[in-house]
Amino acid sequence: ALQASTNDVNKAAYTDATGVTEAQTSATNTASGTSGTVGNQVRTLTLSSGSVVWDLAGNVWEWTNNIQSSAIDTTAGWVEWNHANVAVGARALYGSNLYLSASGVGQVYGGALNNGFLRSGSWDNTSTVGAFALFLYYATSSRSYGFGFRCSSDPVAISQSFSSSSGRSGGGGDTIAVGTVSNALFDGKLIQSVNVGSTAIFDFSAYVYDNTTGNVGGTVTSSVAQLYYNGVGIGATYADAGSGWWKLSTVITGVNSSLDFGLLVKAGKTVKADDFTLSKQGVYSIYNTSAYQNTSVSSWDSFSSVEVGATGNAGVYYQICLDDGSACSYSSGSRWQYYNTGVGTTGWVNATDATTAYANVAGDLTTTAMQKLPITSQKISVKAIMTFGGADIPYITSFSVGLTTDTTPPGNITAISMKKNVGVGTTVVQNTWTNDLSPYFSWDEASDNAGGVGIKGYCLYISAGDSEPNLQTAISGYLPGNTNLDSTHITSANTQCGNGSGFLVSTQNIDFAIANYRGSTWLTSSTTPYYLWIKAVDNAGLITTADPVSFYFRFDNNVPTNVSYISPASGSFSNVADMSFSWPTSVGVGSTDAHSDVLGWQYQINSSAGTWLGTTASVGLGVSYMPTSISTRTLTQAQDGGAIVSGNNVVYFRTVDNAGNFSSDATIRTGNLSYGGAAPSFLGTDVVTITPATSTANSFALSWPTATATFGQTVAKYYYMINTSPPATYATLIGNASTYIGIGTSVAVSAGALPNVNKGANTVYVVAIDNAATPNYSPTNYISGTFTLNSTDPDNVGNLVASDSSIKSQSQWNVTLTWTAPTYQGAGNLTYLVYRSADGTTFSSVGTTSGLSYVDNAPSSAKYYYKVYTKD
Repeated sequence: ALQASTNDVNKAAYTDATGVTEAQTSATNTASGTSGTVGNQVRTLTLSSGSVVWDLAGNVWEWTNNIQSSAIDTTAGWVEWNHANVAVGARALYGSNLYLSASGVGQVYGGALNNGFLRSGSWDNTSTVGAFALFLYYATSSRSYGFGFRCSSDPVAISQSFSSSSGRSGGGGDTIAVGTVSNALFDGKLIQSVNVGSTAIFDFSAYVYDNTTGNVGGTVTSSVAQLYYNGVGIGATYADAGSGWWKLSTVITGVNSSLDFGLLVKAGKTVKADDFTLSKQGVYSIYNTSAYQNTSVSSWDSFSSVEVGATGNAGVYYQICLDDGSACSYSSGSRWQYYNTGVGTTGWVNATDATTAYANVAGDLTTTAMQKLPITSQKISVKAIMTFGGADIPYITSFSVGLTTDTTPPGNITAISMKKNVGVGTTVVQNTWTNDLSPYFSWDEASDNAGGVGIKGYCLYISAGDSEPNLQTAISGYLPGNTNLDSTHITSANTQCGNGSGFLVSTQNIDFAIANYRGSTWLTSSTTPYYLWIKAVDNAGLITTADPVSFYFRFDNNVPTNVSYISPASGSFSNVADMSFSWPTSVGVGSTDAHSDVLGWQYQINSSAGTWLGTTASVGLGVSYMPTSISTRTLTQAQDGGAIVSGNNVVYFRTVDNAGNFSSDATIRTGNLSYGGAAPSFLGTDVVTITPATSTANSFALSWPTATATFGQTVAKYYYMINTSPPATYATLIGNASTYIGIGTSVAVSAGALPNVNKGANTVYVVAIDNAATPNYSPTNYISGTFTLNSTDPDNVGNLVASDSSIKSQSQWNVTLTWTAPTYQGAGNLTYLVYRSADGTTFSSVGTTSGLSYVDNAPSSAKYYYKVYTKD
C-alpha cells in the first residue's frame, strides 16, 4: 500500500454536502466541506498526536490471510455472487437473489489460483464494492495504491501521577507515561482548556524531564514531548535547564476563546513535567517615578534589597537611572543602565530594554559598581524587573541605596579675564575702559575638596564700586522674584546665591550679550569702576569660604567732543610726504571727553567710510589713532599715498576716547590739501658726488645722477644749495638765487668756489623741478653729499635776517641786517662786507662793519637781496 497521506490526483477530500456531486480535485489534508465526487471521497481520522490518517475503514482493498487455493472464480471480470462463473459453494454462501451488489453486498472478480484475497473495496471503486466483495485478480506479491490493511491495536494505558518532589528543585510535578516503547501506538496529552481573553502575544513554556527507561535525564527533543496548543503539537525552543530538565518555550498569538494548552507526550515515553507558564508578553517591572535626590551626595556607595519569593523560576533584577524614573528611557536623554562585568567592558552601560539581559541582580551592585556612578545629577532611580514561572512568583518589599555626603565647601577660582564681547578676541586689561554693553567674562575652573561632590557652578555679582557683595556660605534656595536668568548657563532658572546677590552659572564663562543676564539696571557711563565678583559653589550647594575673586573695569559709551577745526598746509604739493595738517588742543577749541578722557584722533583722506587712520595702534580697542602728545600730522607715502589724488584732497578728522567711542559723524571736521603731481625724484641710493672730498681750498666740483620726472613730464632744472636744506615752497626756491642755485638740466658743477661753505664738514643738497605749467617741486625729493674744507679762512656768518626799517613818511628806505658771528673766525678781528642786489644775481658792495648788524640806506622802495662776507 502507498503512504496514506500521499497527495494523489485521484483523491479528494470529504464533503458533508449530502448527495451533491462536485468537481474532482487533488486531495488535501483539510477538514469537511472541501470539494470531491461521490465514490472517491477520502475519509479522515485525526489521531491524538494531531496527525490525520486517510483511507481507514473501507477505503482500500484489505489483504487477508486467505488465498484462492481452490477455484471460487477464475474468470477475470466483475460479476454478481449469483453468477454462473462463481463456484457453487460460494454462490450458495453469498449469492442470494435478495442481496446483491445493489444492496451493498459487493461483487466478485475472478483470478488465478493461489491469488490472494482482497476484501471490501477501495476508494476508487463504485458499485462493485461491498461487505462481501472479493478481488481475486492479484497475486499476494502485488501492491497498489488501492491495497492495504485494517490496522487495529489493543487499548494503550496512559498514566499520570503527581508527586510533591518530582518537580524541579525538589518541588511538585507531574509524571506522565504513555504505554511502553513496544506497545504504544498513540501519543498522550496533559492539557487544560484556557481562554486567554485577547489576541495579544503570549509566552508559552513548560519544563520536561525524560524519565523513559534507557534515557533517564537525557536530552529532550520533539520525539519525547511537544508543547500542545489548539489540537496539535507545536514547534518550540528546547533549552537545557540543568539537572536533566529542559525548558520548552515558544510564542503564540492568543485567541479570545477556550483552547487546549498543555504537553504532548510521545508514544512510549515517560516524562516529568513542571512549571507550565502561559504569560502575556510585556515588561513586568516597577520603578520610582520621582528620583531620590540629595544635594550633598559625594558618592553612591551600596545597594541592597529585601526580596521574598524570588527563588526557583522567580527572580528580581535591577536597572539604575540618575534622574527621575519618569524621565528615563532606553533610547535618549537620561538612560536606564546596568553594570556590565563582561571581559574588557566592565562598567555602567545603557540598557536597550527592560529585560534580564540588561539588568543586575542585587549581588552585582557592589560598592565598586555603585561608586562608579556619577553624582552630577544628585538623583537616583531604581527599576525592579521581575520574572516568574509556574507557581514561583517574585516579591520585593524594599531596597536601599547607601551614599556619602559632602559638608566641606570648595575652593575658589584664581583669575578672571574679560573681552569687549564674545566676538572680539582682544582681552580687556583690568581697570581699562570699554564701551560695549555685552562684555564677555571667563575664568579658570575651581576645585572641590578631596572626596567632594564636584563643582556645581559659580555665583556671580556685578557692582558699581568695590563694595564686596554678601555671597553667603550656602545657596539659600529658590527666589522666584528673579526671572532674568537663562537655562543655557543657569543651573536652575530661579536660583540665586546667598541672600539673593548675584546668580549661579554652571559654566566657566558668561556672555552679557544675553540681555536677560543684565537685570533691570545695567552699565552706564561713569568714572566709577565696575566689579565682577565670583565665588565657586559645589554640588552639595556649599559656597566657598575663600574671598571672592574680582575683576574691575570702567565703562563709558558717551561720545567725545571733536576739535572745532583742522588746519591743512596751504599751497600745492608735489610729494605726499610734504603734505600736512594740524589741529587745536587748547581749551574751548580742542577735543574733550567727560568720562574716559580723549585717547587721540583719527583721519581719512577723501572718504569717511573706510578705515580710520592714525600713527599708533591700540591693541585693546583695535583702532589706530594719533596720540594727544602731537597736534600735527605729516602724511607718508606708505600710509596715505594710495588715497591722494591730483588736485584737491579732503581730510576727514575725528576724536576717539579711551573707551573706543568716536565723536559723532555730524562733528567730523574737514580740510583741503592740494596735490599738483609728483615732483622729479631720485633713486633711494642716489647721492651727490663732491670732488675732492676734502680740500684746504674752497674749490670743489659737483655731480649727481639724473632725476626721474613723473609720467608726461621732463626734468626742467636742477638746484643745489650748500648747508641749507631745500625750502618748503617752490616760490622760495626760485626767489633766492644766491642761496638756491639753479643750473639748468646739467647734472654737474665745475670745480670752483662754492657759496656758504664753512670750515669742516659741509652738505650739498640737490633738487629738481619738472616742466609742468606750474613746475612740480618737493623739498623732500632731494639727494645730498658731504665734503670737508680744511681752509684757514673764516666761516660764513649765521642766521642772516633782513628786515624793513624804512621811515616811509620821509621816503627813507632802510634795510636792517643782523647775523651771528661764524664759529671759525680764522685769524680773528673780523670785518663783515655787505653786498646788495636788485635781481639776486648781480651784487655790489654797500658797506662794511665789524659788528653783527648793518643798516643799509636803499635807493628806493623795492625788493633787495643781500650777501655778507667775512674777512679776518
